[in-house]
Amino acid sequence: MRRTVFALLAVAGVVLAGGAALVMDLMQLLRTGNPHVDALRLPVIYGVIRAMRPLSPAELARAVDVMRALLVLAATERSFNGGVGDANPHLAPGGPSISPWQIERVNAIKLGFWAPPAGVAPDSLAAREAYAGVDTQGLELYEWAWHAAEFFLREDMPPAGNDMALAFRVHNGGPHSVGPNPNPAAVDYGNRAVALAASFGWDLA
Repeated sequence: MRRTVFALLAVAGVVLAGGAALVMDLMQLLRTGNPHVDALRLPVIYGVIRAMRPLSPAELARAVDVMRALLVLAATERSFNGGVGDANPHLAPGGPSISPWQIERVNAIKLGFWAPPAGVAPDSLAAREAYAGVDTQGLELYEWAWHAAEFFLREDMPPAGNDMALAFRVHNGGPHSVGPNPNPAAVDYGNRAVALAASFGWDLA
C-alpha cells in the first residue's frame, strides 16, 4: 500500500527537490492533532499537487495553504468516512454530495469528475442513486482529494477573489455567498471554517 501511495504521488508530480523528504515535511506542516483530519493529509498532498502541477518551488507556500483549506473543509463537513449528504431531492436538487469534501453530483458532472451510467439521465433518481454509491475511500480517496482540490481552485477561489475565508463561504453557498446579501448559512459555514483553521494554528482568514 505504501509503495502504491508513493507511486501516486510521483504521478501527481511530487518530483520537486527532496522527493519523499518533501512529503514528510508537508505531513508535519499539515498536522492538526485531530486523527480524522490527519488521516486525510497524504490524499490532500496528492490532490493539491496534482491539481496545481507543474508546481514550482515558488508556489509551494500557496499549495500548503490550499492543502490546509481542504483539511479545514473536511473538518467542517465532518464526513470523514465519505458519507452521503444532500440526499433529499426536494431540499437539494443538485445532490447528493459525496466524499469528505461533500462534492455535489451536479458539480461532479459539470467538472468532469463523474458521469452517470450509460442511458441514465443526469438528473434522474437513478443518477442520484448511482452517485451516492460511488466509492470515495481507500485509493479512491486520492482521486476525490484531487477532485476537491480542482473544485476549490476552479469554483471556490475565483468568485472569492482568491480570499481563502470567502472561498469557504462559496464552497457552502455558491458564488452569491460573497455578494452584498450573502446567505447567512454560508456566512456561518465560512466563520466556522476559519475558526477551525485557527484551532489548528493556521491563519487562513
